[in-house]
Amino acid sequence: MIGHFPERFGSEIQALSLSVCTSLVERWRLALQVHDDLVFIGPDETHLEMAQRTRAVMSQEWKELDGFHFRVETKYSTTTWGDGKVLELAA
Repeated sequence: MIGHFPERFGSEIQALSLSVCTSLVERWRLALQVHDDLVFIGPDETHLEMAQRTRAVMSQEWKELDGFHFRVETKYSTTTWGDGKVLELAA
């Protein structure tokens, strides 16, 4: 998750040797983290860009864990977190 905030967690990102870091899309914010679920809130017109950035950060390989990486599923809704539908993103 800290890979979304390079301006705030630069030294931690460097210590972990994260290869993919990117700031949130303008006007987006992290609303909630529950275990490995991240919920972001922001303008509808930039949801694809935010989803692509998040997938890149969250699915990167961890060198310390022999290349382990999380499988990432992205959901999107204009109403509520519980109404999210899977968003298919191009590779």
